[in-house]
Amino acid sequence: MTIISDDYFELSEETNYYDIIVVFFLKEIEKLLFRGLNTGYKIYDDNLSCVRGKILFKEHLNNNYNRNDKIFCSYSELTTDILENKIIKYTLYYLSQGYYLDNTIGSKLLNYYNRLDQINLLTPISLSDSFKLIEYTPLNEHYRPILTLCEMLLKDSSLDEETLGKKTAISFLVDMNLLFEKFVVNLLKEKLKSDSKLNIEEQRREYADIFQKLGLDLDIVISYNKTAVLILDTKYKEFKDKPDRYDYGQLIIYSNSTGVKDNGLIYPGNTINYYYVLHQGIKLNILFLDLQCGNKYEFETKCNNFINSINSLIKSIIEKKNKNN
Repeated sequence: MTIISDDYFELSEETNYYDIIVVFFLKEIEKLLFRGLNTGYKIYDDNLSCVRGKILFKEHLNNNYNRNDKIFCSYSELTTDILENKIIKYTLYYLSQGYYLDNTIGSKLLNYYNRLDQINLLTPISLSDSFKLIEYTPLNEHYRPILTLCEMLLKDSSLDEETLGKKTAISFLVDMNLLFEKFVVNLLKEKLKSDSKLNIEEQRREYADIFQKLGLDLDIVISYNKTAVLILDTKYKEFKDKPDRYDYGQLIIYSNSTGVKDNGLIYPGNTINYYYVLHQGIKLNILFLDLQCGNKYEFETKCNNFINSINSLIKSIIEKKNKNN
């Protein structure tokens, strides 16, 4: 499964989904280079000035029958010029020919392409054959996410002449729960940044026990004047009548661990927001962000409607706290 890294993407009017997928790809390359490229043994047959590996007597006689300074040998050498890395380099080359709304993407693609100068491009490339030849083992399993991205990004190119017109859709697995969470976090940060008293925090670590052994990672915590007032949890799935027991049970644990009584579950959809009053004064808000849009204007409108509902919720929480104080 391809997992989005913890670094969030800045929202802008120019952002589109293809750019985001390419950014995912670049981040996977960054992680791969930090870890180090895999190597493999490659067999070379060459006319050398000294013996290396084993002598190929037939080839030696054919090439060096009147030379004493050469000897034809077959030898193996450890190299990064293996199929997995060739596919990645070709994908970088292919993507570098495209146009991106984010003008920094092109330079990043070329930068990583140049860093793989020791790797030869696949020539010619056959998508169906190349990806089928890769056998995943514990040694190269960490390549699976980036190669899945490569296959998705290349699958519609016309370079694979053998399978052109016969390709089927591949399974490109993105953690949509995390993608939805990242989008909501970025939206909140972007739209609420004008209020200096508000702070949006993601993946905040809390503990369910007094000895701090049972860790909890809260999706989104909204603070007002440095005091947490609202905990939000995103759920990228269809909402059916009422929240799952696991979903609201999770927020009850969060509430009991932090003392924050106002919580919310965020689902994709166009249902009207509503809430439950739970025991111990916990309020569970059910919130919806409609992602079904026909154009950019409609999408921005629905995002603004979502932000307005969050703003209204925060204001009501603050007003209630001020009255109680």
